[in-house]
Amino acid sequence: MKLLKGLYRIFISTKTTIILFFILIFFMLLGTIFPQYHLVHATQAQFKETFGEEKFKILNSLGLFDVFHSLGFRITSLLFFLNLFLCTLDGLIFEWGRLKRGRSSAIKISAKRIYGSLNLEQIIDAFKQIGYKVKKISGDREIYVANRGFYPRIVSIIYHFGMVVMIFGLVLSSLTRFDGDVSLFDGQKKPIPTASKDMKIYKMGLLKFKGADTLNLESKKFWMVFWKHHGEFFVKDYFSHLVLYTKDNRKIKEKVIQVNSPLRYHGMTFYQEYFVQKVKLHLKTPDRDTTLEVETMTPFDVPGKKGKYYLGMLKVGKWFKYREGKVNGELKPQCYVYHREGKGKKKKKFGLLEMGEPLQAEDVTFDMVSYRQGTGIYYKRDNGIIYLLIGTLIFVIGLFLRVFYPTARFSFFKDDDGKIYLTGQTTGIAVNLMDEIEKMEKHLTEVKE
Repeated sequence: MKLLKGLYRIFISTKTTIILFFILIFFMLLGTIFPQYHLVHATQAQFKETFGEEKFKILNSLGLFDVFHSLGFRITSLLFFLNLFLCTLDGLIFEWGRLKRGRSSAIKISAKRIYGSLNLEQIIDAFKQIGYKVKKISGDREIYVANRGFYPRIVSIIYHFGMVVMIFGLVLSSLTRFDGDVSLFDGQKKPIPTASKDMKIYKMGLLKFKGADTLNLESKKFWMVFWKHHGEFFVKDYFSHLVLYTKDNRKIKEKVIQVNSPLRYHGMTFYQEYFVQKVKLHLKTPDRDTTLEVETMTPFDVPGKKGKYYLGMLKVGKWFKYREGKVNGELKPQCYVYHREGKGKKKKKFGLLEMGEPLQAEDVTFDMVSYRQGTGIYYKRDNGIIYLLIGTLIFVIGLFLRVFYPTARFSFFKDDDGKIYLTGQTTGIAVNLMDEIEKMEKHLTEVKE
């Protein structure tokens, strides 16, 4: 039973809260550094093309592309919130019992020292000599309090206030959040709604949806940069030059965004999510010539031919040598051509098609005439995110003070028999309750335990 009680006290301790919190931060950092399946809506084939076959296998086996659905993240989250709940409940039960017993009896029951043949002035002077502030508080007898550092209750209020702000942010996010996506070719502009009837604040009937105002979003240019590794080119990063306008086309914000560096404006956030590429092809077969525009990584038909044809990702832009920071060259527009004769058949790679260099694939000649590409933007409204960030910062500051900043508080009084009862509490790993008592006792002229 003692073992279980000991484990329970360890579990609800602030140190355990800190450990679990930093483990969650570690998971969140991994989820930020590595793209997540459910966020970028990309296929495993696209991940393989971006990271390379071998690196993809290693990272995928470690679950780094689906961090927030991993068993480790879920268990840590459950333990973290259970820790907070039980810690708060334990504190409330203690305070309630203290109020029921009364302040004086609580002090007497939890006394750490009982002194005889001393007067209160000696205790007061001893605490003052080691840097404590001593004051008298009212009660059914004379009770004195000696403090050094923050009053522990203030520190608790700080991180509990942070939790309240975080919860408020989460509720506000839940009520106001909506999202969508839009594809924009270079120079294209489209309207973006600033509200939606799908927001919970309208679905729950808290407000009536009366339509939404709009913003206009323009993509000036989308481009990619590449690594060259073992003779192949892999995407290093994606960029979109975006301009945001009011509905009457007044420019309000402009930014070049990339993965994990979005455009933000008044609760609206615009993320780089995907891209769209279309290639104009001139096809020549023994019996006809055809010109058509096809989307990369999407099956298309060649007149008079069986099966489906595909173009791989169009690679065009600056490229770097692997692990080097300087630009090594400009990629000529190029993509691979594939063919699958039917369902269940293996996809066949014909070769690399480059701009201005026709590719002969069996009896079909592919010639890239032109291309155009655009950005895919994921947008969302989330008015609670700023409160969530502020609350998290306050919470972390409060926990840091609670764990690392040394604070101590002692209460003492003299009963009718002339004995002085002393109790105290300390917070912070740099201070120890019994060490503080021993420091004070060095300045006393007589001690009886």
